[in-house]
Amino acid sequence: MSDTRVEVLGDEELLAKLRALGNKSGEALKPATLAGAGVVAETAEQKAPRRTDFLAEHIVVELIEEEDTLVVAGVGPHKDAFWGTFQELGTPHHAAQPFLRPALDETAEKVTKKIGEAAWHELERAAR
Repeated sequence: MSDTRVEVLGDEELLAKLRALGNKSGEALKPATLAGAGVVAETAEQKAPRRTDFLAEHIVVELIEEEDTLVVAGVGPHKDAFWGTFQELGTPHHAAQPFLRPALDETAEKVTKKIGEAAWHELERAAR
C-alpha cells in the first residue's frame, strides 16, 4: 500500500455537521474515503507496467484506519501481486516504474472533489 496521505479539510458547514454527528461521522466518511481511493486505484490500474495484466488487475483499495472523524484508505498491489511494490520503487537490479505515485498526483483534484461530494451525500443521509 502507498503511505502517501491525502487530507481533506472541510469548510465550517461540513465540520459542524461532522461534530453534530459525533461517532456517526466516521460511518459517513468511510464511503467517501473509499470512493476517493477508488479514483486513484482506477488510474493506477491504467498506469501499471504490463508484461501481463496481472498487476493492473490486482490493484486494491483497503481500509487502513477508522476513527470518529478519521478514515484512512490505502491503494496498492494485492498481496498476490506484491512485486508491484518493486515496480513502483525499483530494486538494485530493476529501475523504478512508478504508477501509484503518478496516479495520485494526476488525480489529486478529482479525488478531493469525489471525497467532498460523497461526504456531503453521506453526511446529509446520516443527519436525517
